[in-house]
Parts: sequence; structure tokens; C-alpha cells
Amino acid sequence: TLSSCPARAEQVDDQARAAARTLAEDGVNALQNGDLATAADKLGRAYEIVRLPTVGLWSARALAKEGRLVSASERYEDVIHWSGTTAEQGAQDQAKVDAAHERDLLLPRIPSVKLVVAGATADEVTITLDGEPVLAALIGTAQPADPKHHVLRGTRVGVGAEQAGDLAEGKRTRLSLKFRAPPPSPSF
Repeated sequence: TLSSCPARAEQVDDQARAAARTLAEDGVNALQNGDLATAADKLGRAYEIVRLPTVGLWSARALAKEGRLVSASERYEDVIHWSGTTAEQGAQDQAKVDAAHERDLLLPRIPSVKLVVAGATADEVTITLDGEPVLAALIGTAQPADPKHHVLRGTRVGVGAEQAGDLAEGKRTRLSLKFRAPPPSPSF
């Protein structure tokens, strides 16, 4: 339960535990009232303080409801692999079981996107997806992404390219950037 949130680490004091409990309770209430952004924020902050399966499970649920499926999946994974002991071990163990079940239901919903660059190699370009840098190692491979509208941008020596697309739950999508060959260098 959320009414008693013992800390994972002994260095979390009573004041921090009490704050985490209040954040978690407020987050659960927000989730039940449909305020998804508040729920995800408060439950995420509570989980940063007390990394317990019960809090992590609620946090993952809020992330999933908010459409942040990749983050929800990772939070479920974190809960599933939690190891520790608390005064409420039975509640924590049940949260781990619930997280595994809910993650299994969530995984088929997560879309994947394959980012493709034509006319340049991955190390010649700077790529962003929704403004966030994309590692060169991920270019050309399918990767999980949240279902929403995405914008892929790339630059190579001052020349830019862009493609946008919508990712639907459970679908595979390809976003491509095409670069023309750079102009020949002047010869002297």
C-alpha cells in the first residue's frame, strides 16, 4: 500500500519518506481523477525518493495512461527486477507480479520506428527525433517509440533534411532522411 512507504535505502529519512508518501497518494488520486500529467509527475517524484515496487507500479500505470509507453515499459521492468525487503514484503511482491503482467500487456502496444539515412553515413550527420539527439548506432535499426507525431531532423555540413510521421500503437514505421551528395571541393 501507499500509506506506508519504507525506503529502499537507509539514508532516506522520515521527512523524505513522508513527502514521498504524500506525493504518491496525490499522484494516485490524480490518476484516478484523469489528471495524467500530474499523476505521472507526482508518482515519478515519489518513486525517485522511495524505489519500491508499489510506488513504481503506480508510476508505470500513470506513464502508460499518459501515452509514454516506452517509459512505462522501462518503469515496469525496474519494478519487476526490484530486490529488497521491507515490512510490507507481500505488497511489494504482489506489485512485482502485477508489473510483469501489465508489462506483458503493454509491450504489443509499443510502436517501433526505423530511422533511415540515405546519401550519408550515420557518422556524417547529426540526427534528432523530436528535438532529442539520436545515437548513430540506432540509425538503421528499429527502436521503440511512443505513439504520437514524431519529427526526424538531420544535418550534414549545414544541409538539413526533415521527415515527420505518426506512430500508431503496435505499428512499425519508417522515417527517412535523404541527403544529396555534397558539392565537390574546389580544386586549386
